[in-house]
Amino acid sequence: MLVLLNEPGAWSDDRERRFGELLGYEGWQIDYWLTHRRSLTDA
Repeated sequence: MLVLLNEPGAWSDDRERRFGELLGYEGWQIDYWLTHRRSLTDA
């Protein structure tokens, strides 16, 4: 997880997905988060 957090560059959907996998989330949960987090930041 530290390697993921220390990678250079902007945080991307791919990194968010890998982070979720490391935390034990299932694929559908990560997909939901990636879809809905954008609408939460626009609110």
